[in-house]
Amino acid sequence: MNKIRVALISALLVPAGAMAAGDDVKLNVGGFIWADAGFGDRYESSDDDRLGVFKTAVTISPEYKNTRGVLVLGADDIFGEDAGSNGSNSGDFKAQEAFVGIKWDALGGSLDVTAGKQPILFGLKPNGWVGDRSITFGPEFGGANGTNVSGQVQTAIIADWSFGADSGGSMVSSVGPEGVWVFRFGAFDTDGDTSITDNWFGQVRAENLLGTGIYGSVGYEQVDVAGSSESIISVGAGWRWDKLDLSLEYQGIDQNIVSGLADDETQFIAEATYNINQDWSVYVDYAVQDEAETDSIRVGGTWMYNQHVDFTMEYSDDSYDIGAFDGSSIDLRMAFSF
Repeated sequence: MNKIRVALISALLVPAGAMAAGDDVKLNVGGFIWADAGFGDRYESSDDDRLGVFKTAVTISPEYKNTRGVLVLGADDIFGEDAGSNGSNSGDFKAQEAFVGIKWDALGGSLDVTAGKQPILFGLKPNGWVGDRSITFGPEFGGANGTNVSGQVQTAIIADWSFGADSGGSMVSSVGPEGVWVFRFGAFDTDGDTSITDNWFGQVRAENLLGTGIYGSVGYEQVDVAGSSESIISVGAGWRWDKLDLSLEYQGIDQNIVSGLADDETQFIAEATYNINQDWSVYVDYAVQDEAETDSIRVGGTWMYNQHVDFTMEYSDDSYDIGAFDGSSIDLRMAFSF
């Protein structure tokens, strides 16, 4: 039951098994349902409470030799009193991610190339469409009036080259005793009137450096905004030791990417996780946005009822110095994954 955020949606939806599809094609199927309840002034539009299915998804991933496809069908708030009245269907079940990939041995490591609508996986602890590990998203995933840096999903062509002990050619490589290095580069298209040549990123990630438990990432992203090239920078590091995981990340965002600000935005995200035992874990997330003058905190605990069901309880608070009212809540989640 490790609640540390996983860096790829197809990794979060780890299938319980695989089905043969003929001609040596292996078909992996997984998914999850998040049933939530929340109470607090954060939900003033619905009498200070909410009840609904926040996210649900099914992932289908056929594999053949060194190639694969990934299709993630999912919806946000399909039944939610906060997003829609009287528990109405407020979200569409649709393809959230759909891409193909091919992997080769290359230059002493593995080269993994993917193409299609997929998570950019930019930042220290990115997670694509699935979003933050906390029930109430932090600013790096667009919560607390923040900028969604860590949860970007775009139509892209991305290459990962990884090397190191037990490396497998992607950001979900197993980590051996001497660590893994991953060099990631991609170009993507946005919903606006831009070209794939105008939007690109590069990132270097290290896991378990020299067997110390230290990990980190450094990345630069360029985005076309109304014909102007704007940038996002991410620098972060963390340490995993026994049951403890500590991390700190800086994200710098050009002001033209963030509407309504007079200067560039900076986001600092600090996270701590402690796995008490196989069934229980606790976490604390704290984030600060400098220009927006906002700080947020998430404190939660998770209990794994069995290998497919867990329960999470979380307290969250967002404080705004300008432009918005403070909001806090206590949220509960029952999650089923397979």
